[in-house]
Amino acid sequence: MNKIHYYLTLLFLTFSPIAFSQGNFRNPIEKLDSTINTDEYDEISPILCRSVNKLFFTRTGTNDNSSAMYHDGRNQYEDYSPTQIQNALEQVFSNIAQKPVNNPWTSKYNQDIYYSDFETSGEEQISHPEYPVNSALPNSVCSCIEKKGDIIVINQFYRDGSMYPGFSRIHNEGNGFSFPEPIHIYDFRTTGSDVGLTLSQDEEILIISMLDEGGTNADLYIAFKAKPGVYSPPKPISNLNTKYRESTPFITSDKTRLFFASDREGGIGGLDIYVSERLDYTYQRWSEPKLLEEPVN
Repeated sequence: MNKIHYYLTLLFLTFSPIAFSQGNFRNPIEKLDSTINTDEYDEISPILCRSVNKLFFTRTGTNDNSSAMYHDGRNQYEDYSPTQIQNALEQVFSNIAQKPVNNPWTSKYNQDIYYSDFETSGEEQISHPEYPVNSALPNSVCSCIEKKGDIIVINQFYRDGSMYPGFSRIHNEGNGFSFPEPIHIYDFRTTGSDVGLTLSQDEEILIISMLDEGGTNADLYIAFKAKPGVYSPPKPISNLNTKYRESTPFITSDKTRLFFASDREGGIGGLDIYVSERLDYTYQRWSEPKLLEEPVN
């Protein structure tokens, strides 16, 4: 994941789905300015939520990230020494990475959520929400519910301070955000931290990118709503998955097109962005993915 995803966000603002599928790009890609992008850190995972006029994104590896690590209702930053805090975060991040993480502050798992308010004047103001949106644990947005302004974040968080693999929903309450509410996906299992999710605007389907058991590259899976906040076991979207990586899915509001990134053969290099059209109402059959042309890839 890298800053190219910010450029993709701008394209979604200016192009229709038809233009994307046909590769007719009328405007150049523009890099967002220094109010969002920094030279020192990575800004990743942009999510545009137009209903609340916000661009959410994740910033990694900065000392400005949240100093909140709760356990049984108390912030451990108030009780532990800096060395104890560092040791605790090293252990958490090493468990996530499945390898030693010796400096949690510069680690890519040191993630916080930020957002930019786009005012009517066009000026951008960066906000850095406090706990419970952000904590010393990894925090990253992966989807937005336009009609409510709610956001979907990676990981499940609980009030006792624990964190589990999965996803949570944070409600936009107008003057603030709610505590993350876990999204329950039956038989959700992944063996790595390379996960992503897109939720359809009617909240009926989830498309997830993740490693399956024993997998080495992320694949795309689909899950269907069983009841509010609960989804069926994820099923692989077989005709989109390859032996290469498929990640960062995004489904359009009409649920007819799916964008995703892949490093499969036939691309321009590295991770490229593809689009596929849904062929029926099973959501299991999609058209042959089309590689987006320059200037996107």
